[in-house]
Amino acid sequence: MAGRMREWAGRLTGFSTPVFGASWVAPPAERQVAAALLAQLEDRRVLYNPSDAESPMHCVTSVIEIRRLLSGSLAQLENQGVLADHLRALATASRRFLDRVQSRDDPDYRAVNSSGHWRSWEFLDALGQMRGIFGVHLAIVAARYSLEVHGGLVDILPDEARSDDLSAY
Repeated sequence: MAGRMREWAGRLTGFSTPVFGASWVAPPAERQVAAALLAQLEDRRVLYNPSDAESPMHCVTSVIEIRRLLSGSLAQLENQGVLADHLRALATASRRFLDRVQSRDDPDYRAVNSSGHWRSWEFLDALGQMRGIFGVHLAIVAARYSLEVHGGLVDILPDEARSDDLSAY
């Protein structure tokens, strides 16, 4: 415990009051993992392409790959720390998306697997919810680790986070 406190105190770069305040520097390993993950997610169209331009089957495949990326990043972090909490939230959002669009009890499940069709309202709702969760968490991660979000990922960030100043997060 004392070693962890020393490590945390070593990253502390400021302190303010009357109410409270502190600033800290993220561990370099966490920042590297966050930067690498953002770069990989920039190429995942399922997160930002217009919904009508996406094939449900390809979206499912892409979300499965995103889950693999998140698992790999969590393993690098040894499943600990603030970044790991955000990655677990992203993994949960991905799993919920897959649970909704791959329900084996749903009579339309076979259609998703054979023809790429899905009831549009169900698919679009699941996709929108996942994108919303990703947008919020990626904005927080980008702000916390002083990283830039590029490409289509910017489109899923909350409006407040789309400016150059992510300090609100």
